[in-house]
Amino acid sequence: PRDTEGNKPWNVANYWAPELHYIDGRWYIYYTAGRPTSEFGGHYYSQRSGVLRAKSSDPFGEWEDMGMLYTGDHYTEGIVPTLENTEYFAIDLNVMEINGTLYAVWSGNPVGSTTQSLFIAEMKDPCTIGSNRVKLSDPDQPWELLTSTIQEGPAMIKHGNKAFIVYSCNPSWTKNYRLAWLMLDMNDGDPMNPADWQKSSNYAFWRCDNTKEPVSGVNGLGHCTFTKSPDGTEAWIVYH
Repeated sequence: PRDTEGNKPWNVANYWAPELHYIDGRWYIYYTAGRPTSEFGGHYYSQRSGVLRAKSSDPFGEWEDMGMLYTGDHYTEGIVPTLENTEYFAIDLNVMEINGTLYAVWSGNPVGSTTQSLFIAEMKDPCTIGSNRVKLSDPDQPWELLTSTIQEGPAMIKHGNKAFIVYSCNPSWTKNYRLAWLMLDMNDGDPMNPADWQKSSNYAFWRCDNTKEPVSGVNGLGHCTFTKSPDGTEAWIVYH
C-alpha cells in the first residue's frame, strides 16, 4: 500500500516477521507492518499485525490483503481494527489450532508499559480475531532479563497431547537472544487461561559456540519456526 491524497493506510512501512500457513485449503501470510517511524518520533508504536490470503491454491499466485487483525482489549462483534482501537506494538503474530479452535499469539505491550509480553486471542476465522487479548506471559525470569524486557517471535509446535509456544527473549541484536517455551496440556488445559501454560524452567536454545568476548560469535539466535524433514520423520527448527 502507498499513501494517497486523503488515504493513509496503516501498513506502508517496516514489514516484519512473515508467517506462512495453510489452513482449511487456503494459504495465509501473517505479517507485521506500520506507519513510518518518523511520524512517531522515531518509535515503532504503529506496528500492528495483518494477514494476506491467497486467491487460489497456488502460493505463487495472486494474494489479497485482508487487513489488520484486532489486538486490543475492547472487542465487540464486527469491530474494524484501527491504530486507535488496538494496543500499540502488536508484532510477530502467529496462529495455532488447538482442539478445533484457531488462536492467534503475538508480542505486544501491556497498557502503559514498554515491556514486550506474549498475548493470545481466539479467532473466528483465519482473517478475524474474535476476542479480547489475554496476556499469557511476561519476561520475569533472570535468563529473560539479561538485557531488556522482551518476549517475542512466538512459534508453535505440538507433541503428543502437549502444545508449545516457543518464544524469543532479550534483544535480537545481542548475544543474549535465546529461546524458551510455554507448554499447555491439550487434554485439560484452556489456551485462554494463562495459569494453564507452564513456562520452561530455563532457556532451551541459545548461543553456544565456545567463543568468548571480545571474539564475535553466533549472535541474535532466536525467532524460530518449525517444519518437518522432507521424509516427514524429523522435526526441524529454523532460526535467525
